[in-house]
Amino acid sequence: MTSQMPISSGVDLPPFTVRISPRAKRLLLKVSPLGRVEVVAPCRVKPAEVQVFVQRHHHWLRRTLAKLAVERGRYHSNDVGLPSQMELRALDECWQLDIAQNPINPAGRSLVVASEGKVMIRVSDHDAAVRALRTWLQARAKQRLAAWLREVSVETGLPFRSSSVRVQKSRWGSCSHLGAISLNRNLLFLPPHLVRHVMLHELCHTVHLNHSGRYWKLVRRHEPLYEAHERELRRGDRYIPAWAFPD
Repeated sequence: MTSQMPISSGVDLPPFTVRISPRAKRLLLKVSPLGRVEVVAPCRVKPAEVQVFVQRHHHWLRRTLAKLAVERGRYHSNDVGLPSQMELRALDECWQLDIAQNPINPAGRSLVVASEGKVMIRVSDHDAAVRALRTWLQARAKQRLAAWLREVSVETGLPFRSSSVRVQKSRWGSCSHLGAISLNRNLLFLPPHLVRHVMLHELCHTVHLNHSGRYWKLVRRHEPLYEAHERELRRGDRYIPAWAFPD
């Protein structure tokens, strides 16, 4: 269980929120892929302690936010509002987006039509447009990722029981002890080699449901460059547009 502590960030500090967590043993500073700053704090911490903590890490925080802004700027010219196109690197696709308010029935259901590299969306407002885009992305991910996973499974000889596509907040994929693999729909924004790496990672968990030496040996057998892919994947959020992040 968590709760929020209201606090003023001060004129010389970036805006931040404070989350009180009973599980926290010390103050922790977190920066989201979109540049939102959060301090995770133990119970009974004083607001003044949080203020001092953030001030102490002020220079690191500024550098981190600046670096993040530059990195996201390479892939997203506009992280505010809705885009005019959607690049799905995993599939080598770039969809042009035509989004507008429905003048006939503004309170009605969203209309989404996709064909020949263009997605037309007619909605009642901005929030409806975001929901429609996410729904379309979810359907596209289900259509393509499941088939891709089967291909990698056949290629490697690593079978799985079932697959699903979701929108996890902190994982690219997961594998249950029964061999059920779940993939993150936002994998569609990543380069193909990273998507395949995630699939291989989860398929190897059908043999070793851990990260032991034997597990990584199996991963290496199928992907000698797995360590480089792991490092690149840690920065995979840079490919995802702001609207596609889960709330």
